[in-house]
Amino acid sequence: QAPWGDPALVPIMNSASTSGIERNLLASFENTDGSVELVYREYSGQPTNPPGQYRRLVYRRFVNGAWNDPVVMKEVLYNRAQSGSLDIVLWDVKVVKDAVGDIHIVYVERVEGDPDSSEVVYLHEANGQLVTERRITNNATDSKLPVITTAGSQVFISWLDGRSLNANTGVYTVRFLEGDGIIYPEARVNSG
Repeated sequence: QAPWGDPALVPIMNSASTSGIERNLLASFENTDGSVELVYREYSGQPTNPPGQYRRLVYRRFVNGAWNDPVVMKEVLYNRAQSGSLDIVLWDVKVVKDAVGDIHIVYVERVEGDPDSSEVVYLHEANGQLVTERRITNNATDSKLPVITTAGSQVFISWLDGRSLNANTGVYTVRFLEGDGIIYPEARVNSG
């Protein structure tokens, strides 16, 4: 027996995953009151389906023996095959919980086929509601590998930025955002 006890089955969706609907657990938090909070990624549809399928980041809480309604933190519509547009991908998702119980998410949003379209985005959940959605980067270079941490209720985000993969120019630098909203000057991390 593991030191943390026996595993428990927690039905998070009330239905099995089926072809065309997939879910990936990104983070789970067990609270002192016995509640459980989850953040997961959800996909609907296949590339051959009609336009309007989605990719989502979803928050749910299990309390008093029941799941709350899903809170869609971010949703992007996609369907390259039918609409002719490029798919938007939500990847490299990181999730943390601060000292007051708020959930903080950082991820990279990218248009498939264009590596320089990668941008870092921040989401903040409090009391089952999306409080903040903020695009941290918005530039013509590759922004990637975000990291998020908290100290008390203050949030800190860092990421790599500054190199154009399309033009093969520039250098990666570390960027840093403190909870007060200040983006600090970059620090170079390579020589070429």
